[in-house]
Formats: sequence, C-alpha cells, structure tokens
Amino acid sequence: MSRLTRSSLLASSLVAALAALLLGACRDSGNDAADMAPDLALPPQVTHIGVNDTACCIETTSRAWRVLYLASPKPGGSDSRGRDVATKGQLHLADAYGTDLTLAEQVPRNGYQFSPDGRFVFFLAPSGKKDKSYALKIGAVAADTLGSFEPLTVIAQGLDDKPLSSQAFFTPTGRYLVIGVAGKSSAYSTDLAVVEIETSRLLFTLESGSFDYLEAVTSSDVMIYQNSTASKVLGVPSIVGLYALPIGGREGGGVPALIDSRTISYTLTADERRVVYSKYDGSVWLYDLFDKSRVQLASGSVTFTVGSAINGPLVWVDKDLAVHVTPLLQTETLVTPTHSTDLNSAYLFSPSGQDLFFFNRTAAQDNNGDLYRLNLAPGAVTKTPQLIERRVSTGDFTFVGNRVRFMRGVDGHGDVGELVTSNIDGSDIRSVADGVAVGSLQVANPKPYEAPPEKGNPPRGAVDLATPIIPPVYAQLVGARRESTRNKPLFDESEPIIGALAFSRGDAPPAVIDPAVHIGGYRYSPDGYVLAYAGGAKLDNTLLAYLGTLRLFQTLVEQSPVPPMLEGVSEIGRIRQRAFFVAAPGANPPGVYFVRY
Repeated sequence: MSRLTRSSLLASSLVAALAALLLGACRDSGNDAADMAPDLALPPQVTHIGVNDTACCIETTSRAWRVLYLASPKPGGSDSRGRDVATKGQLHLADAYGTDLTLAEQVPRNGYQFSPDGRFVFFLAPSGKKDKSYALKIGAVAADTLGSFEPLTVIAQGLDDKPLSSQAFFTPTGRYLVIGVAGKSSAYSTDLAVVEIETSRLLFTLESGSFDYLEAVTSSDVMIYQNSTASKVLGVPSIVGLYALPIGGREGGGVPALIDSRTISYTLTADERRVVYSKYDGSVWLYDLFDKSRVQLASGSVTFTVGSAINGPLVWVDKDLAVHVTPLLQTETLVTPTHSTDLNSAYLFSPSGQDLFFFNRTAAQDNNGDLYRLNLAPGAVTKTPQLIERRVSTGDFTFVGNRVRFMRGVDGHGDVGELVTSNIDGSDIRSVADGVAVGSLQVANPKPYEAPPEKGNPPRGAVDLATPIIPPVYAQLVGARRESTRNKPLFDESEPIIGALAFSRGDAPPAVIDPAVHIGGYRYSPDGYVLAYAGGAKLDNTLLAYLGTLRLFQTLVEQSPVPPMLEGVSEIGRIRQRAFFVAAPGANPPGVYFVRY
C-alpha cells in the first residue's frame, strides 16, 4: 500500500467532490418537467460518449438519459433486384454517465426503440437463418446508470431490415408490442404477433397474413383487426373478416369476436365504444363494442372518414366522387356535386368541427392537391365546396387560433412551396415566406414564464392572476432547395434538402437566423424557449451526412443559453431538462455527444 501525503489526500478529496458535483448535475430525475431557469451552477457541458467512430440514427427516450445509435454505419440503397436496402451498423446503448454497451452487428437504421416507459430496449438482429431475416430481441435496462444488459430473443426470425416503427407499434397502455412477422405459410404475407413487454414473451400469433390488413387498439387494449380465412380450396374464395379481441384475455383462452365479414376498412369513434366500417358492397356500418348492436349508415361508399366529435360526423364519398356528410345515427346534412374530390384526398376538420377541408386532383407522389372547404355550421346552405388554393401540401396544415397555416404552389417535385396563413373560411390569405421546404415547419407553444422570486421580503401589491397569452413560435426552412448532386442515400436516409432557418413569433414575419440548415436538423425544447440546430450545414460526401455547428437560439425569454462548442453535428435528439444527445460524425473525436446547456 502506497503512502499518501497530506497534500495528495486533499487533492483526492477535491477531485472526488468535483466528480460528485458533476454527476449530481447530470443525474436524471426521471420526470419531464420543464426547466425554465438557467442553470448557473455549471457551464455548458459537451461530453463525448461511446466509441470514437462515425455514428448516426440516434433514438432517445423521454424517461432517462439513454441513447441508442449505430456506429460505423454502412449506407443503404438498392440491391441488384431493385429492392431497398437499409443503412446498417453496429448497435450501441449508452448513457450520459459514460457507460456504452454493444448490442448487435448489422442492425438496420432505426431497427430499435425504447419502450414507452424507457425501461426496455427492443432491437433487431440478424437471425442467422437462410432467409436472411431478422430476429426481435428485448432487454431490460437498469433504473439508474446502465449495468449489465442481457437481451432475450422473443421472435427468432421473420422480421425485415427496416425501421422497427414501420413494422411494429406499442399499444396505448404501453403493455404490448404488436408486430408483423413473415408468415409460415407464405413468404409474401405477414402474420400478427403480440409481445408482452413486462415479461418479454410472445403472447400469441394471428396467422393468415393478419398484419397485412388494418389493426387498431383501444386505450383498454382491445384490438380491432382484420384477418382472412386464407382459403386453399380451388373455387372457394378467401373472406376478410373484422374482429375484436381483448389482448390480455387471449392468453386465458379468449376467442376473437367476429364483428362482420367481407370488410374493407374501419375506424374507431372518438369514445372508442363504436367501430365504423365499410364492406365490399359499398355499405358503411356502425358496430357497438359494448351491446354488440349494428346499424347501417350509408350505401354506395368507396371511401370514408369520421370526425372526432361524439356524433362524428361521417364523411363518405360515392362512386361519382361526391362528398356526403352525415352525423352518426342522424339524417344526411349535405351532398356536394359530383367529382368534388378524388380517392387520394385527406380530410381535415377544423378545431370547432364546423369546417371540413379536403383535396381534389391530388398528386399522391408529391403529396399535394387543390384545397377545398365545406361549411358544416348549422344553417349553412351552400353545398358547393369552396376552392381555397391550388397545389397545397397535404401534410403542412396547422390550425392556430382562428387562422390556419398551409403551403400553396408546391413545386413539381413536392419539395418547396409558399407558406401562407388565412382565416378558417379561407379569406384574408397572407404570404408568410416563399421557397419553404415541405415538411419543414415546426411549431412550439412556449409555456408561461415565472420569474424566480427576489431574495428577502416577498413583493407587495396586487397579484396578476391572469394567464399570459403567449403566441406560438415557428421555425421553417426558407429559400430551400434540393441538392441534385446527391443521388445516393445519406446515412439517415433523409432528403438532400437545405435552406435558411427562419424563426417567427405569432403573425410576425420570419427572420433568418442561419443561412444553411439541413431539413430536420433543428428541434425545439419542450418548453418552447430554445431552438437547437446544426448551423452552417454542408454536405460531406465522405461521411454521407449534412454536418453543421451546434447552435442554440432563445425564442421568448432571457434564457441566456451559452452555445456549446461542437462542430460536425448531423442529428439532434429530443431535448429534456436543458440537455440532449447529438450525433456528430464530423467532430473530433467523432461519435455521439451529450450536451447540457
């Protein structure tokens, strides 16, 4: 045992105290409460975690400081038969305190997720079988810092090399994972499997390609799904049926209840008591999950949707492309002229439910069409849809107060358009910005700021109890363009679209805060006070990613975020409690970083 001097003991004590302070500052509290006051105890922290290697495709959880990422990713593309091949790499699980675990090799991009409560990790790994499919593995993670991780193989084979979210979903309670697995009877069908998360075990599988149809799960874990009889008898056609099954009751011998046969599509009503579905003969029906009654609502339908109010309404389209509006279990209120819409249209209700927006001449590949409005207010006499604008993006549509923001004049590639705002009825259209990248608009609603009380005596005088009205804040790419020099996929398989990042508050015109940001390369904090982004982004053809310098922009109050010094950033993870993970393949050293501001 070596002999310690008094000075060395003092130095060791100081180091230990400082380490405890730093660890305490990073310790995860396990909640998502907004931290609206600057942390004056410590300067911004930028900590490299994990391996010193190119990293991409990060997945985080809102419950703890953990991150899943791919190291040494190899870009995807297409194989010799033209089939999509995903980016693959070495999957790692790391935390903010320095622990890094290698989980598997050759894992596809985003073929991994945390459970909703953050206590389990789901990931795909090569099955080693002849079909070159993937297995599903599940592992529990420790409540505090990461310790040992021992995943279990729940499904041995039959999964694709695609993001896990594209072939599985969690039920609303977070107790189960519903996932599609290659069918045993046919390589071209996908069976439906249900995994119980807490016990990491496969509960049951519904065969005959059940996952190829539609499925929905209520907040009490009752699954509504379709399945086929999968007839193998010549001359006997298969019949598609609609079923209801309590997931928890299946293990105890529960039998799926047949709702109806020869069904096409369905949806749950907002109260989750009833199912509205259509059949091959064009009829639309309402089925009550509690009293098992059914009633026909319409006939001659080719597609339909249901509003979010108690009485819907039901909106359905007939073979002549006329739009019918019918409150559930009531008489029809209006019918538009023929050819008012098309089969690719989306249908959107205003917050009041008294306006219906839909599209005609929809370009499905470019996600735009001509936008129309129907007035559903009581006493409305017009049955002719009102044309609002041409070539409107079907995905960029935001209601704000008594106005709506949308993108018109979308170009022939579906990349950019003009962002405008109007009244709900389509009047008073005002231009916000031109050349806005489709899908780039992000909106945050800042929380009311409460200044910390002054030291000493409490303030005297009247207390203002009124809730402050804070306008929403927006971020979007303006003057955006697609870089045509890039024709091969990036590591994260994002689009090669770049533009100037512009910020605006309420109805104010947007102001450019950075001249070059990649689409998706920015994110708001949950409280809406900070916008984090990778500025000055440039395409790195060697690393196959857009790289920029990490920057922070305060949106509303004096947060005084000190910009962390970090370059070569390509991805920004979710922000919580003034900290987040980033992927920085162009940094020195490259890899994943934990940032606290």
